[in-house]
Amino acid sequence: MQPRSEILEIEPYSDSRGSLKKVLMHSQLEAGSIREVYLIYTRRGGVRGNHYHQVTLEYFTVVSGRATIFLRDLPAGRLQELRVSAADNKVIRVPPGVAHAFRNDAEEPLIILAVSTREYSRMDPDNTDLSRVDWDVDVLVIGCGGAGGS
Repeated sequence: MQPRSEILEIEPYSDSRGSLKKVLMHSQLEAGSIREVYLIYTRRGGVRGNHYHQVTLEYFTVVSGRATIFLRDLPAGRLQELRVSAADNKVIRVPPGVAHAFRNDAEEPLIILAVSTREYSRMDPDNTDLSRVDWDVDVLVIGCGGAGGS
């Protein structure tokens, strides 16, 4: 069974000034609208996320650095490990019920842009912590911008 998470392709537009990346378009959104957009900064060895949501759908893209992204589709039991850099031009769609964690294995800081269909609230966080979960995973190397997936 395929995981319910999905890898969306970004097609950058480049010219002499640089490039433009459309991370998400309205036509790609489902299940509600955007309620929150934020940046995640992670130092070497740091892990972010390590939880899943009951109702929140999220999209993530690496802006700078390289991420090892762990996904576990809880209903299907499927595990994945993705290695992604900004040069790979990918957006990872993470629906409710898919556990996710992001690790920075590189020296440089990891910056991830996150888009959420639900505003975070400390009173009603919609997070189920997985800090004690064993992340044995299947490895899926996306590219890491020519870094060979390391």
